[in-house]
Amino acid sequence: MKKIYQIIILLLLSVQGAFLGYGQIYYGDVDLTTQVEVDSFGALGYTKVTGILSIDGTNIIDLSSLSTLTYIGDSLSHNSSGISISYTNLTNLIGLHNVDTVAGQVVVYNNHSLTSINLNKLSIIEFYFDLTNNDNLQNLSGLDSLKVIKGIYNIFKNNNLTTLNGLQNLMYIKNFNHLQYPSSLPYRGDLRIILNLNLIDYCALNNLIANDGIEDNYNVVDNLYNPTLQDLQNNICTDCSNNVNISISSLGSQVIANQTGASYQWLDCDNNYAVIPNETSNVYSSLTYGNFAVQIIYNGCVDTSACVTINALDFQEVYCSISITLSPNPTTGNINLDFGLIENKNVRVINRLGQVIYEENNISDFAYCFNLDASEGIYIVEVFSDDFRKQFKVVKL
Repeated sequence: MKKIYQIIILLLLSVQGAFLGYGQIYYGDVDLTTQVEVDSFGALGYTKVTGILSIDGTNIIDLSSLSTLTYIGDSLSHNSSGISISYTNLTNLIGLHNVDTVAGQVVVYNNHSLTSINLNKLSIIEFYFDLTNNDNLQNLSGLDSLKVIKGIYNIFKNNNLTTLNGLQNLMYIKNFNHLQYPSSLPYRGDLRIILNLNLIDYCALNNLIANDGIEDNYNVVDNLYNPTLQDLQNNICTDCSNNVNISISSLGSQVIANQTGASYQWLDCDNNYAVIPNETSNVYSSLTYGNFAVQIIYNGCVDTSACVTINALDFQEVYCSISITLSPNPTTGNINLDFGLIENKNVRVINRLGQVIYEENNISDFAYCFNLDASEGIYIVEVFSDDFRKQFKVVKL
């Protein structure tokens, strides 16, 4: 009985539109409302549908039979062709993964079980793209090949969407045919991201922003995080609450930003937070008195620390009363320390990243030698105890 029903479905589909045989073009619209209809149409092996491929039905759970499709729509009638997927129980769109061009619209809405997009080869949408009310969609992975949308991109009310990851290669949301779509047409190159209640990460749009790829309106409101276009242009693309460690450690004449793996810019607090040229590591040293802060860029977030004081003069006064010598400087590796009569001291070496690369504690001898086994550069050799601290800036050749 099921086989007879499938044959009937095939006959109905064949008269609904024109077809040219397996692996050919289906001319017209296709309306699939059951899983049997999906599988029956897929069995025909079409590679192209010129109208609207509509997939709408709560018992539809699998599109894998549609895997021969590579092109949907008609370049001469964008607004009446494309893909519409709604009110299904699909968890993914596998089966449409070979579609590389949609010459029309892509509408995916009210699919409450959908967790992934899987339009892996789709590179161009020639009218608009609408993702609305897909409650379980958390990211946009599966859209990694998408480069151009010639119209509107609407991302609306996908309540579990937290990130736009998957859009890293999107370059343009623009109307490239102003003769067919004149400037009077509203919303011809819009990005609209609205009411996605958990969305905080827009960093996948960096390529789009770098290409000045949004032709017309940028409308991002009522999401958990709502960056302005200027924010994205400044690389501030995610909610930065508690994401950046802006604490600073003081170490003699140095201050060290404790956030690792970031970009840094040290600022002069006494000069209206002026940028200090060429000070872009996580360590800053000063030979004078001053107040300094660091601006940190980490994972698309920008934050600035509180100001801290370096009083190198105080350290110099303590150092003058401490008779410790270091030689040679510069050095090829060997370092000799003479502590005079000082007992119970510690030695450590710090690189320009603020990392301790050598340490020896509770040294009782009055002289100490070690090899600085490190690459060429400037290092801080620090001798300290509970009562004093003295630092030497050492050049390793």
